[in-house]
Amino acid sequence: MTHVLTQNKKQIVLIIALGVILAGLVCIQQLRAQTDKDLALNQKSSVSKANSSGSLSRGSTQEDIEANSVKLSSIEDAKELLSYDFPVPTDANGHDLIGIYVEDKEVLYLRYKNDIYIVYHQLGGPEPDMNEVLTKRPDVYETTVRGHKAIAGDPGQMKGLGVGDVRAGGQISWFENGLDLAIYSLKGAKVGELERIAESMK
Repeated sequence: MTHVLTQNKKQIVLIIALGVILAGLVCIQQLRAQTDKDLALNQKSSVSKANSSGSLSRGSTQEDIEANSVKLSSIEDAKELLSYDFPVPTDANGHDLIGIYVEDKEVLYLRYKNDIYIVYHQLGGPEPDMNEVLTKRPDVYETTVRGHKAIAGDPGQMKGLGVGDVRAGGQISWFENGLDLAIYSLKGAKVGELERIAESMK
């Protein structure tokens, strides 16, 4: 009788031990699955941040824009894709609209004949302080566009903004109704011409 009880106790202990081992294996498997999931999320986040940090800045070349954006066939298509409304020129001073591009459903590029571009981007917070740029950049100056304070740079004087060290054409940039807007030229258009295009935007 004692022998039988001892045998039963050994079996119970063995069953308990096997249960503990099995539970441990299950926990390890769950930890591995969670680790793999976290790793995948981190990799996805890293890729997203890398793509974000590689976003195009003003002054991008046409090659850069086409490589990083989706080309659309109409302004209406752009309005459906973007989460914000935007004004467009009613008079582009003879420069026909020849390309519409959207990057990451956030940035809109309108390309006009003779490589004049209008860039739109929705601000994620308060308007940045333009005075900081004006005090640090001797190659730009303050102007007014559509009743808003703006920054302008003449052809050949804009440095370090994406097309080598010297701007081929003029550029103006300003904030309006929660948007960061810029008009720039890659082929020598002057600030006055860009301002006239901006003033016709509705």
